[in-house]
Parts: sequence; structure tokens; C-alpha cells
Amino acid sequence: MKQANRNMNSQMINCLKMFLFTTLAAALTAAVLLLLSAILLEKLGLTSDQAQLLIFAVYILSGLAAGLIAGKWQRERKFMWGALAGIVWLAVVFIISLFMNGAAIDAKELFPAFACMVGGGMLGGMLA
Repeated sequence: MKQANRNMNSQMINCLKMFLFTTLAAALTAAVLLLLSAILLEKLGLTSDQAQLLIFAVYILSGLAAGLIAGKWQRERKFMWGALAGIVWLAVVFIISLFMNGAAIDAKELFPAFACMVGGGMLGGMLA
């Protein structure tokens, strides 16, 4: 019984480490891509629709980075772990948005963000 509890605790700690690591990787990826996007916006004078596409690309690629790491970390059901990493990353972005803006992401922005981050995470998991 004690051995089963130790195994369960070890698995929980391993999952927490994985989600922390994937979230940090997604945040680093998003920061670099947002910096590049800002430079593109400034240099090329892109429209707001084009800027929105860049933001969705950042969502997808940061989710992809999280999914790749989650898929490598967990060697089975990689797509599921990638999708979960995307959901965790979405939750982090949602919480940051809540504190920065004083309000959560609009409902019309939430579904595309969810689809991009979770879809990117799932794709990353499958490619891992």
C-alpha cells in the first residue's frame, strides 16, 4: 500500500514538473514570437487583421512547443498530453490576461485561442 502511494506521488510530481516545464517553454516561445511580431508590425505597418493573424500564429506555435515537450516527456498518448499542455498554457494566458486587463479574454476571442493553443499542443504531441 505504501509503495502504491509512493508511485502515485512520484507520478504526480513528474506531471507537475512536466507542466511547469512545458509552460515555461511555451512562455519563452510566445515572448520571442511576440517580440518578432512587434518588430514586423513596426517595420511593415501591418493592419489589425494581419496583427490578429500573427497573434493566432503565436498561440499555435507556443502551444506546439508545449505539446512537443509534453509528448517527449510522456511516451504514450502523446497527443493527449500535448492537448493538456495546451490547455494548461491557455489557462496561464487567461489568468495573466485577467490580472493585466482586469477582465478575462472576450468570449469571441476565447474559442479561437482555445482551438489554436490546444490544437497546437495536440499537434506538437503527435510530432514528438
